Amino acid sequence: DDDHPPEYEYTPWDGWFNNYAHPDWGAAETPLFRRVPPSYADGVYEPSGQDRPNPIELSQGLMGGPTGLKSAKGRTAFLVFFGQQVVEEILDAQRPGCPPEYFNVKVPKNHHYNPHNLDDLEMPVLRSRYSMNTGFSPSVPREQLNEISAFFDGTLMYGPNKAWADALRTFHNGTLKAINESGGYFPAHNTIRLPYANPPPPRDHFLKPISRFFTIGNPRGNENPFLLTFGILWFRYHNFWAKKLQAEHPKWTDEQIFNE
Repeated sequence: DDDHPPEYEYTPWDGWFNNYAHPDWGAAETPLFRRVPPSYADGVYEPSGQDRPNPIELSQGLMGGPTGLKSAKGRTAFLVFFGQQVVEEILDAQRPGCPPEYFNVKVPKNHHYNPHNLDDLEMPVLRSRYSMNTGFSPSVPREQLNEISAFFDGTLMYGPNKAWADALRTFHNGTLKAINESGGYFPAHNTIRLPYANPPPPRDHFLKPISRFFTIGNPRGNENPFLLTFGILWFRYHNFWAKKLQAEHPKWTDEQIFNE
């Protein structure tokens, strides 16, 4: 009846079995799919691009200029961060490999990052994690891993796995945890040390307490006000529907409301 949703196993957080014929397709911690062959310098794993322009010079040439210029299409900067939301629902390959492999970028002279015009100043860049079953020959080149599922399945709201999602839940009426004194409008603070991206600000050179972050699904969601705005919107959207479903179906359990 309407008071009891169908009894079935809900889709797992990691993307497994979304495709019954190929249960591992799109699952978290599996190699990314290539539509074209890789272009490694040695055809196997060595980075290419040594003969290409310096990325810092490209960035300065392409992105520099006075602020306040309008978009030709009337777009705002918010569209950029919406695009990042779309990407971070289906792709996350930010963690470095172990052992670390550096692919540093030289900082040019006369650049504001290099005020003393040093010849050997470099910006450290770590290469991404990869499947240890790859990178042995041109027929088995290195393949990077996707740390989340490759589906639009709510990663931004619920995190990349069940443990993360459980940390966000109240386990009461299907809702997500909120700061009580905020009237339920803001997610709880990260007092349990969920592993959000927390690089040291260049100005300060030390890590700030990760407890200052809000508990939301996106591991990078506290990086800037735009991403955080989306995280708070998704948080409120979930709790709105949880309260609505609880009112319409009072016999549903917390687990049923949360998953529905």
